[in-house]
Amino acid sequence: MSSESPNIARTALLKHLDRVYEMARVLAPTEKRASKLVEATYRRAAQSAPPASSEVRPWLLRLLLQTYATRRSDAATTSSVSTMRRPADLLQDFRFQAAEDALQRALPVAFALQPARKQLVLTLCDIVSLELPEAAAVLDTDPQTLDDELGAARHALWTTARRELTKGERELIAEELADDALQDALSRVVAPHLAPLPPTLRPSVSAIIEQPASAPEAPDDVPDDVDASISSPPFESTSSEPDESERAHYVRRSGFALLIILVTGLVGYLLTSYLTPSSPPASTDLIHLSVQQADAVEPGLQTRNPAEAELFVEEQLGRQIAIPRIDSAMLRGVSIVEMDGGVRVPAFIFADATSDHRITTYAYTYAVIDRFGERVQLAQDVRQELQEEQQINLHSSGESGVLVWRVRDDIYVAVTKADPRRVRTRIGPSS
Repeated sequence: MSSESPNIARTALLKHLDRVYEMARVLAPTEKRASKLVEATYRRAAQSAPPASSEVRPWLLRLLLQTYATRRSDAATTSSVSTMRRPADLLQDFRFQAAEDALQRALPVAFALQPARKQLVLTLCDIVSLELPEAAAVLDTDPQTLDDELGAARHALWTTARRELTKGERELIAEELADDALQDALSRVVAPHLAPLPPTLRPSVSAIIEQPASAPEAPDDVPDDVDASISSPPFESTSSEPDESERAHYVRRSGFALLIILVTGLVGYLLTSYLTPSSPPASTDLIHLSVQQADAVEPGLQTRNPAEAELFVEEQLGRQIAIPRIDSAMLRGVSIVEMDGGVRVPAFIFADATSDHRITTYAYTYAVIDRFGERVQLAQDVRQELQEEQQINLHSSGESGVLVWRVRDDIYVAVTKADPRRVRTRIGPSS
C-alpha cells in the first residue's frame, strides 16, 4: 500500500473519475444509476488505503465491479473477482439498454407508417393511456371491439418496427425486453412531444371558462408562433459548413415538422370519420368475406403440430380452440387474420394431398361474429344449419367450395377449391 499524503491520494483517485464513470455507464443503463454506482465506489475507495498511483486506475475499476456485484445481489462479496457475477451478468444492464435504444430508434418511423386509425388507437391507449372503456367512448365503439383493434394495431406496429431493425437487434429485443415493452417504448418516444402546456394556455382557458360569451375567438387560419426563419434557408452561416448549434436547431425544427404532419393526418382522419355525414356501409355475408381473404392468408406460424398451432392462438387471442382433423390433409400453419373492422380471427391452413389445393379453415364464434356489428352478417339459413352441432353444411361462392359446421362455441368455415363434397367426408372430430 502507498504511504502518499491524503491530498496526493485524493488527486490520484479523481484523476480516473472519467474512466470509472464510463465503465459505470456500461453497467448501469441510466445516468442517475451510473452516478450512484460511482459514488458508492468512491465511498469504498475513500475508506480504503489506495495503492500506488500507477495502480489506482485498475484498482478503482476492480472496486467498481465489486460494488456493482454487491448492489446486484444480497450476497456479500470479497476482494476476489472470482466471487462476483459472471461478466455476462455484469453486462446485462448494458444489453437491456441497447435493446431499448434499438426499439426506440425504430418506433418513430414504424408509427408514422401506420394507417391513421391505428395511430389514433395507439395514441389513446398506449400514449395518453386511457382505459379501454374511456377510449371506446371517444371512438364511439365498444371496449371489446377496441381491444381487438388495439391488439391488431400493436401487432402491425411491431411488424413494421421489425423491418427497421437488424437481425441482431431483433434477437436482442426478444431476449431482453418484456412483452409490453413496445407500448412502454412508444409512450416514451411520443409523450415528450405532448407536454408541457404552453405557459399562456391555462390563463387563456380559465378566462374562457369564466366568461365564455365575452372571450374573443382566435381565428383558426392564423399560424401559431411561426418562426420567420422557416421560410429562409436552414443554414445561413458565412462558412461552407454549418456549425453544430445551427445543425441541432435544424434537426429539432425538422422533428417538430414531422410531428405536425402526423398530428395533421390524425386531425384529418378525425374530421373525415366523425364530422362528415355518411350512410351506414352495406353489410357483407360472412361466407363471402371468408372466401375473399382465403387465398391471401399466410401462416403467422408455420407448423405441422396441432398443439403448437392451438397454443399460438391462445397466446395471440386468449382463445382455447381445437383444430379440426381432415384426413389426407396436412396442417401447414396458423394465422391470425384481421378481418373487416379489425376483428381478428384464427385461420388454419391445410394442404390437401388428394387435390393439391389448400383448405383455409377459419374459427369463428358467435361472439366474434357479433363484433362485426352491421358490417358482416351470418345468413339466416346458415344460422339455422348451425343449430345442429357437428353437421357439416356445403355452400359455394364463385370457384370456391365452403364447408360450415359448429363444435360447441366454435364455428368453422373451411374454404377450398377442391371438391367440397369429398372434403366433407374426410373431416373428423377436432384434435
